[in-house]
Amino acid sequence: GTNAVTAVLREKFKHPWTTWGVMKKDKDGLYFRRFWQMFRTKCTWREQHTSAILASFHDRGSHNLGDMLGRARRNKKCPKWIGENVWKILEDEWKKPEYQAICAQAKTNRDSENGGCIHRGGCITIGQHKERMVN
Repeated sequence: GTNAVTAVLREKFKHPWTTWGVMKKDKDGLYFRRFWQMFRTKCTWREQHTSAILASFHDRGSHNLGDMLGRARRNKKCPKWIGENVWKILEDEWKKPEYQAICAQAKTNRDSENGGCIHRGGCITIGQHKERMVN
């Protein structure tokens, strides 16, 4: 599950990948295949579920890596699972105008009131959301 994905990320994160997508493309997918193979040693499932598990692995890997790197970037401290040399390269990457532009656009998208991706209601039921909208 999610814990296994996080364990793989922490053990195999040896290069300055800023996103899951960058890691997947690196060396024609070599590193991604290594991550996937390690994940397969930590979890078991019936063979007919492999495509669904792989899709979930992509989703969880992307989400978890983004969260982990975001937390490290905000704390401005190298976590134990990232080597010092990799950390220095990541810090340089995060300072680049191209990366800053992507971050600014993502913030604008999150703050936008257009579209259906707005969720700021906290932990309340759909019924409570409806009630608030009526009032």
